[in-house]
Amino acid sequence: LQYNNIARPPVGIATGFIADVETGLAINGATITLGESSYTTDTYGTLFHNYSNNPDGLRNGFYYVENLPVAQTLDVMVTANGFYPETTSVTIRADDFTFLDLQMPSSLPPNLVSSTPTNGATGILPNTSVTLNFSRPLLRSTAESNIYLLDPNGTRVAGTFSWPGSQTVSFKPDSILLMDTTFAFIVGSKLQDMYGHLFDGNGDGTPGDSLIISFRTRTADVTAPA
Repeated sequence: LQYNNIARPPVGIATGFIADVETGLAINGATITLGESSYTTDTYGTLFHNYSNNPDGLRNGFYYVENLPVAQTLDVMVTANGFYPETTSVTIRADDFTFLDLQMPSSLPPNLVSSTPTNGATGILPNTSVTLNFSRPLLRSTAESNIYLLDPNGTRVAGTFSWPGSQTVSFKPDSILLMDTTFAFIVGSKLQDMYGHLFDGNGDGTPGDSLIISFRTRTADVTAPA
């Protein structure tokens, strides 16, 4: 264009990726609006069904909006199911792509992903720690006040907490547990994540449920070798 003395046309294109702020995963079906223009990121129904039989297997979070007014500052809003809307602004460049990556916080309540021991487990060593993995980073103060171990009499077992990660908490009893005894590990309904969502104990998407994980310690080995 420069060689032929042709004026370069203004670009007026905004593009980037939309992702979950906690996991970094791209968000399918997110709609971004820039001024009067909008774009919805790919979903299983619109694209990924051509390449996978798993509705949750593929994602890209990519958006591309053309014909935007250059040198103007536009209001930007992003919405997606299960996420809080995000708003910002961006000035559209005339000489290049306008790159804008966005991250959205999930609006889903935290739930339990896995536990060690699992609910109903037997033969657990009496010096075991109980470890819980959650779907979202927890507010530690609410976790340590709403997670506890009960003995068969309903008395709380003394112990200490450790945090291998923001979504993982372990509880270690201060003393060896009784052999051949059933214990109940309680995750209370007032447990909160970092955004103030209450715990979803039954995993139905509605916050405010507690959860009980029951396990039984192993039988004492009192048989001498012969």
